[in-house]
Amino acid sequence: MAVIFDGKAFADNKLIELKSRVGALKSKGINLRMASIFLTSDSGSELYTKLKKKKAEEVGIEFIPYPIEEKDSRKFIDVIDELNMNTSIQGILLQKPSGENDFTHEEWGAMVMTLNPAKDVDGLTPENLGLVIIGTPRFIPATVKSVMDILGYWKIDLVGKSAAIVGASEILGKPLSLILTEMDATVTLLHSKTPEISLYTKKADILISAAGKEGLITADMVKKGSAIIDVGAPKGDVRTDEVAGKVAFLSPVPGGAGPLTIANLIENLINSIEE
Repeated sequence: MAVIFDGKAFADNKLIELKSRVGALKSKGINLRMASIFLTSDSGSELYTKLKKKKAEEVGIEFIPYPIEEKDSRKFIDVIDELNMNTSIQGILLQKPSGENDFTHEEWGAMVMTLNPAKDVDGLTPENLGLVIIGTPRFIPATVKSVMDILGYWKIDLVGKSAAIVGASEILGKPLSLILTEMDATVTLLHSKTPEISLYTKKADILISAAGKEGLITADMVKKGSAIIDVGAPKGDVRTDEVAGKVAFLSPVPGGAGPLTIANLIENLINSIEE
């Protein structure tokens, strides 16, 4: 039976440490402020913003939501420009809507390109992603960082291991594949056009699934004794009940990487100020 990763407990311990670091900065007269821009008609964005605000305030960071009612990329860009110039705001979050509320690639790209890379604590901008590629990251995207935390918790030696990543997004699959390769894993990056992904997943020592397709990963698609990290939003890609009896380690949805992601956004902000 698999060891099930408790992301909430791990994140709670990390937040205790982060609160201490925020307190140390405050003792030097440094007050941290983070802003989050989100579309009010997207329920997921509104929920995630509330969760981020709650955790940020628990550790002593002022969190300022910027709700935007219209799905208008120009309005988002205007707010981003304003926050870029606001010297009292050290971190800016741009919450990506989903489904019918999502922006086009061109609209989202224009919004991301407007972000000041030094305040882009979620690592979205081309500059920050480029720094990941050359091995000198300023900010590692929060979900990528969460996956790395989980692998560290399980003490997996990545050297020579085969890793399969399902989902080739710019904020998770692609940067994660580069980081795992730098750590001497052999990485296969799978995507929506990959035929028969099971041919690759069932050979992987480590499987990270971020496709956002509920129930995609079944027991017959995984290697016995492997480590599985599910980061498929919103309900998880992995059929946990099926897989748990076959693998050695499992980080599920909910309760796995999710709680860690918010803690890692906060840690990215703190790191940028401490440096």
